[in-house]
Amino acid sequence: MSPAIAVGPSWIIPGQRGVMAVGPIHAGEVVMVMGGPVVDIPTHNQIGSFGEEYGIDISEHFSFCPCNEEELECMPQFFINHSCEPNTGFLDQLQIVALRDITAGEEITYDYAFVLFSNPGNEHRFAVQCRCLSPNCRKRITCDDWRIPELHQKYGRWFQPFLRRRFYNLHPGWADAAALEVPCAVEISEPGKRADQAPRRVYEARHALFKTN
Repeated sequence: MSPAIAVGPSWIIPGQRGVMAVGPIHAGEVVMVMGGPVVDIPTHNQIGSFGEEYGIDISEHFSFCPCNEEELECMPQFFINHSCEPNTGFLDQLQIVALRDITAGEEITYDYAFVLFSNPGNEHRFAVQCRCLSPNCRKRITCDDWRIPELHQKYGRWFQPFLRRRFYNLHPGWADAAALEVPCAVEISEPGKRADQAPRRVYEARHALFKTN
């Protein structure tokens, strides 16, 4: 997890926790690399409503999912809340990257459409009222939102890779409007050095959405 973020009280859902920026984050910076227990669909079903609330799908058949409160506390990715105007997305299956510059005090968000999959074998169908209050708020978030063409037109590059693939299989010839890469930076651990003093390795990819010097 980047030293520029921390789990704290959510602005979006009062009384609950979220992931907050405690320092400036640049567009393209990796803010988190996900980890933790990976479960299959039958296990996800056994976990029940706890798994429905916190599961993050990474393929058609597997998801990151805490099985209890102790595991939940060890994996900050599960505290990232939804926004219909997200400030992060998925660079790949594990890395969450900033889509724009983020200032200290902002809540870290991604669109849950980026990760939720309507697997027919899953007994729990995710559907909740949206509280993001953004101008483009969809009012309701469901596990079928990955099918919405307008979201792929705007954010297609930032979906989990398996959902991008499934969408484009359903829509052959779809113009991948957000297919280019972004400038990315990750922290490099060095013994005896604080995380916020570690050098950053920069990937010199470019994305039209970002202004670069």
